[in-house]
Amino acid sequence: MPMNAEPLDPSDVALLLDRWEAMSERYLPGRPRLVDHLLAELRSLDSDLAILDLGCGPASLLAAIATELPRASLIGIDNDPVLVALGRRNLDRFAGRADIVDSAIDPGWSVHVCANGPFDAVVAMLVLHYFPAADWPAMLEEIRSVLRPGGLLAVIDVVDEAGGEILHAADDHAGPTWTQWWDLAASIGGRAWPDAFAARAARSVPESAEHHPSLSELTSLLDRAGFDTVTVAARSGPAYLMIARTAARST
Repeated sequence: MPMNAEPLDPSDVALLLDRWEAMSERYLPGRPRLVDHLLAELRSLDSDLAILDLGCGPASLLAAIATELPRASLIGIDNDPVLVALGRRNLDRFAGRADIVDSAIDPGWSVHVCANGPFDAVVAMLVLHYFPAADWPAMLEEIRSVLRPGGLLAVIDVVDEAGGEILHAADDHAGPTWTQWWDLAASIGGRAWPDAFAARAARSVPESAEHHPSLSELTSLLDRAGFDTVTVAARSGPAYLMIARTAARST
């Protein structure tokens, strides 16, 4: 811990994680329902699973999976050092079977997690829209390359079927905005993780490209990336859970 760092109280960690959940639901309508569907899909697989969360943020989804699947081995990857620091605190209770890799998610990202793979499942929640359209084919192919035969990719994101702006909740009961959450994180976590905040400022964490393909476009991309079956498992307004599976090894 840096000399000028102050330990972060567990209640402050809990507050940041709670506000992150609320913010996520602002941008992902019906998030709890979609996550429940995802957990059901994962439960249908073997219990001894190796699972990768691509763009895991503060590990809220990883923690939910770890709770649901106590024998699973979990790894997340994220490029934001502040979210990595918060995520590692969130995963303290799952020490030994859940961790986060601090790495950019750019071409070749899979080498940073290959020691933990191949994976039975890769989950990507509210992360693929960060990448411009031109990057999606290579990104999906790289995801497929780290999956076992019969492995599963779960994409939870928001679709823009009409080609217009995606509207998010804006009433008084909505969660914080992205900017509001980061203001809270700086006020609470800035003294606890000064190195992480400094690294974040120096790293120039990329802004989202806000690319939201239609479900038919995403299905086509997954087909071309070599996935065997693609289904929309659940929807909640503009939000969706899409499940893509690799071909099982022939016997």
